[in-house]
Amino acid sequence: MKRLYIKIINNLKKPILIFLSLFSLTSVDQLSYAQEFSAGPNIGGGISYVSYKRQEYKDQFNSKVKPNFKGGLSVNIPLLKSFSVYTEFNYAMRGRKVEAKENEWVLNEHHHFLEFPILLNFKRTGEIKKLGPFKHIGPFTWVLGAGPNISYFLGGSGTLETYARETDYKISFGGNEGDYHYITFNPVNRWQWGIDIHLGLSSPLANGKELFTSLKFTYGHTNLGAPDGSKMPILGFTDNIAHNYKIFTLSFAYLYNIDLRLFYKGKSTKGKKIKAKAIISGPSKKGQNINKNKKRKKK
Repeated sequence: MKRLYIKIINNLKKPILIFLSLFSLTSVDQLSYAQEFSAGPNIGGGISYVSYKRQEYKDQFNSKVKPNFKGGLSVNIPLLKSFSVYTEFNYAMRGRKVEAKENEWVLNEHHHFLEFPILLNFKRTGEIKKLGPFKHIGPFTWVLGAGPNISYFLGGSGTLETYARETDYKISFGGNEGDYHYITFNPVNRWQWGIDIHLGLSSPLANGKELFTSLKFTYGHTNLGAPDGSKMPILGFTDNIAHNYKIFTLSFAYLYNIDLRLFYKGKSTKGKKIKAKAIISGPSKKGQNINKNKKRKKK
């Protein structure tokens, strides 16, 4: 297991360092932007499948495509004019469907995750003109982003299909080895790491809101577990979970533009406005009275 973790860290070291370097460069002298950001709910879906790294495992198993779903909260923080940080806090449902080529069984599972992607976005604003009956559409903001994806495996359920029967079960991480209603993942990597790449389009709406559409690909780096990490001892069944996720997701986020300075703007400027009026009105009236007295004395 130690070798596996060391290998994972080495694989992720370069992309994480690149992301942190870009983030720090774009964040310099941009602290004022931190008070302006957009946030709102997101929802999306797509397809996912598991991928085996070793060729001998690929020869033993066929991985099928499964639908996936995610939903949560999106936050977009502007940095420079062309850069922003986009992050999400999501519940995500993924799945794996694996067919053993020789043993004639199929595993069909749903997995539940908490997901936390962080993407550094590069954006460009453009317009579409004279498109059919519409003379003007936009402006749109096109977004290209990349960054790490961190997720935590909560659990799941599935069905084992054989030529004789179908067995429904829940996923356990230990303690239910004697119950045929459970399949045990041990050892298992509950923390999953990957890289996200997405292409997005931001469309302005009324009252300072925007609709953000994103097509994202998640390239998983962390294996779910070991080659013999999935077991149902009561049936004598063992499965290979030395694979990682590949995910395509189309999502929509409804974002509200938020400026924190507006919450304390009135309090901070109220006193200054009163003082300014006093300074302007006081000397002007006084000056007029002095000039009038001087003219009277000369006469």
